[in-house]
Amino acid sequence: MVSDGDHLLVFGGNGVSIIEARTNSHQNLKMISMPLLTGGTISPDYIWLTTDGEGVYGYENNPQYTEIERVSIRYADSTAVHEPSSSESSC
Repeated sequence: MVSDGDHLLVFGGNGVSIIEARTNSHQNLKMISMPLLTGGTISPDYIWLTTDGEGVYGYENNPQYTEIERVSIRYADSTAVHEPSSSESSC
């Protein structure tokens, strides 16, 4: 289980349930069916789920739980490494 203080993610064998954390009823807001689910996290803006073999899935944390286009989460900005020149490294 993972919580952001307002919602609780409960992981099961066939996916994850999003449950209200702040009410006495603890209403089940959404069930996302996802085989091979390995984990996930929730923030005020997004829900991120990881799977064994299928990668990362993202959802907006709003009443529609809109799935984020998978192409947009596949790429990261490349990292540039700056090596100091000999004049920068001498003290």
